[in-house]
Amino acid sequence: MATRHDLVRQPYVVGSTSYETQKLFMTNVGDRVVPSEASPTPATVAPIGGAVGLSTWATSAAYDDVTVTAPDGRVLFGDDFSGGDGRWTPAAGRGAWAVEDGAYVQSDATAENTLVTAGDPAWQDYDLRVKATKRAGREGFLIAFGVKDTGNHYWWNLGGWGNTRSAVEKTVGGAKQTMVEDGTTIESGRAYDVRIEVRGRHVTLFLDGEEWGSFTDDKVAEPFRQVVTRDEATGELIVKVVNAQDAAARTRIDLGRQTGVAPVARLTTLQGDPAAENTSSSQPIRPRRSTVDGVGATFTYTFPPHSITFMRIKTQ
Repeated sequence: MATRHDLVRQPYVVGSTSYETQKLFMTNVGDRVVPSEASPTPATVAPIGGAVGLSTWATSAAYDDVTVTAPDGRVLFGDDFSGGDGRWTPAAGRGAWAVEDGAYVQSDATAENTLVTAGDPAWQDYDLRVKATKRAGREGFLIAFGVKDTGNHYWWNLGGWGNTRSAVEKTVGGAKQTMVEDGTTIESGRAYDVRIEVRGRHVTLFLDGEEWGSFTDDKVAEPFRQVVTRDEATGELIVKVVNAQDAAARTRIDLGRQTGVAPVARLTTLQGDPAAENTSSSQPIRPRRSTVDGVGATFTYTFPPHSITFMRIKTQ
């Protein structure tokens, strides 16, 4: 979705996201600014948190002795697969996963992105350790951490890109970026000891007991901004909120000393993937209108990620 810093790059044509954005701001100006507060403002940098996962890409691999421990050594999760694979959930629905000879094996050497996950999405500050063995195929194996869902996680891609290099990739909304990489390749039939240490926003990676690399993901969150104006002609308050972050923002809006606030507000929301573009034949980013109840002088609302919201509230 086009946000303020995207508007100058996209041609101003009818139906474009820039056109829709500017049209909504022009029709929701208001006559004067009303003092207001939005709290809590989402944290700029939160600790890396999430469950753990195993995956393959055009490769068959076996995993064993998965453990997750807290910094004090407390075991958060452990699985040697002696009791089956009931603690793991297929996230991508691909591949052929089964327990074989006491290991968790993905046997389809053609399947891609075969992610399975386990653990608590709220986990923070932990060590993930696993034994991984490539059995056959073009690449190596992938160990995931900080897993929120299929499209939001980190994974250590060992022997990726045709087994030419290894890297940690961060996936947000399905889009990947590389955090750290080198030329490590993976041998077939060899059991590797993989350990990933997560502390706050810092991650250190160990392969067979040797430090392989580290990174700190300290990117500051995208802006969250709000302003309230009054439309004298309609007697409405217009709450305008830009949430350019990757996550939804549950926010408390305080309209100050406003009285006689109607309990139901009209909503117009422009929201979507930042990479999406409107064309003459498709308009994935377009205004969506709805209503919300529970409005008052103070109220709470969850603003979706990558969105601009216009909320019109009647007053007496």
